[in-house]
Amino acid sequence: MKAVSLQSPHNIQVIDIPEPPAPKSNEERVKVLYVGVCGSDLAAYLGSSPNVKYPVILGHEMVGELSDGSIVVAYPYTNCLDRKAAVPCFSCNNGHTNSCKFNQTFGVQRDGLMVEYINLPRDILIDVTGIMGNYYAAALVEPLAIGYHTASAAINAYRLLPTHAPSVLVIGCGAVGIGCIDYLTTYRIPATVLDHNVYKTDSAHDLFDVTVYNKSLSSTSYDIVIDAAGSQEVYDIAMSKVQRLGCIASVGYSAGAITVDMNEVVRKELTLIGTRNASKHNFLDVIDNMCKYSYDRLVTGISQLADVPATFENLVSGKHSIREVIHIS
Repeated sequence: MKAVSLQSPHNIQVIDIPEPPAPKSNEERVKVLYVGVCGSDLAAYLGSSPNVKYPVILGHEMVGELSDGSIVVAYPYTNCLDRKAAVPCFSCNNGHTNSCKFNQTFGVQRDGLMVEYINLPRDILIDVTGIMGNYYAAALVEPLAIGYHTASAAINAYRLLPTHAPSVLVIGCGAVGIGCIDYLTTYRIPATVLDHNVYKTDSAHDLFDVTVYNKSLSSTSYDIVIDAAGSQEVYDIAMSKVQRLGCIASVGYSAGAITVDMNEVVRKELTLIGTRNASKHNFLDVIDNMCKYSYDRLVTGISQLADVPATFENLVSGKHSIREVIHIS
């Protein structure tokens, strides 16, 4: 069967590998339909990921089909509790399994889901049958859930709750940024969005009726600023726009080190937090919301398996807007 293998940076190939054996008693054979291409895939392709181990089969944003016709997505992370570790790490022992010290994400620290068939543990599969008309949009569940988790963590970290309702600026309007807005809209927290890409901000406005900017912001300061893009430029904007006693939340890994002006952090008495991955509850919350919003428009390209090398080159050159999905089978 076919699989997408990243042999080394910039060296991506569609290869032949053996089909999986008969599934174990706790597993299901999954026919992989679609897999989304995310920022971590592109970072691995460019050689800038701090976590990837080469060679690796890519992919963790999977939509698959079971033998009974059910459509599923996969929870792509590992944790100490699922592994039944004798001594759980600090994060898992305190209920934050998304931040497991020993996490292995599909397509990063272990081989991923860009394959035609795979056996997966039944307890990591989440049924999305009937949730949406176009099942390729279910490839967005994982990045949306990451954004959902980030916004939740940012709100919980804001020190003036519950006496002061926060204003929130989300910088970066890809799938993770949209997930942030999803959470904020669910809990009726006003959000403003900044992204240079007009298609992205138009999508955010049409989906959630939020205030959007493509270039310069107004003079307004915000109680919470969410960095959903990961660059020095974005962090500098966040530092300039966050209100005193406010919070800056960063999600994901940047391509390089980011310099933080700690004098400004002290002067404004800011809270800085980082967030990583998402919980299964975040996945379920996002899936519940997917029937409310037309997330299909966030999938801005569908490529065939044979075209994957060209697709990655197009993506790193910025020729697509929000999410590219690979049609596997």
